[in-house]
Amino acid sequence: SRPPGGIGDPGMPSPAFDSHTPSDDGGGSGGGGGMLVCHLLEPILRSKYPAITPEEQAMSVPLQILCLAIFDAILVNFMNLASERGEWELVRREISDAMIFNKGQRICNIICESYSTNHVIFLQEVASTFVRRLESCAVGNAFEVLTPSVIDRWRDQNSVILVRRDFFLPESCQDETWRVVESLDGPWLATGDLFVASILDVQGHRWLLASFHGDSN
Repeated sequence: SRPPGGIGDPGMPSPAFDSHTPSDDGGGSGGGGGMLVCHLLEPILRSKYPAITPEEQAMSVPLQILCLAIFDAILVNFMNLASERGEWELVRREISDAMIFNKGQRICNIICESYSTNHVIFLQEVASTFVRRLESCAVGNAFEVLTPSVIDRWRDQNSVILVRRDFFLPESCQDETWRVVESLDGPWLATGDLFVASILDVQGHRWLLASFHGDSN
C-alpha cells in the first residue's frame, strides 16, 4: 500500500493547491507565518515581457497556480503508475528532508567541511533568515557575513559574501552596489541580484568583491 498522507495518496490534494494553505514566510526558517504560498507567486509583468497583454498580466498568477496543479497531477499519476506500492513517495520524502527541510544546516556543514580555508565565499539567492543562521552557526566563528544595505525580503533571494576575519577587516567594508547600479543603462537588476563591496585586508590592501546572480535579466 502507498504511504498515507503523502503526495501519492489519492486522498491528498495536489501540491499546487497547497498554495492556499499557510506557509513559512521566513525563507525556510520553519518558524511559520501568516503568508500564503500563493502570495509568493509574482505576476508576469509587461514591463519585463512587453509582448504580453494587460489581461494576460492580470491573470498570470491564477494561471501559474493552474499550470502547477496540472503539472503536479501528471507527474504524480506517472509515478503512481510506475510504482504502484508508492516506494517513490518514500524516496521523495528522503530527498525533501535532505534538500529542503534540512537544507540550511546542510549548507553550513558543507561550508565548514569543504570551504573553511577559503578567504572569500560568494553566495547567491540567500534568504534573509539564512543570513542569521550563517552568523549563529560555526560558519560565523571564522567568517564575517557581508550583506547589502538593502535586503530583498519579498523574493528573499539575496547575494551575500563571506570573508575570513583573520584576513579581512570587516569594519572597513563599504557597500558599492549603488555605484554599479547607477552606471547601468536600464533596469537590468532586481533588488538582491548584485552585491558589490570594497574591503581592506589585514595588510591594508583594498579589495573589490562582487556576488551576482542574473535570473532577473
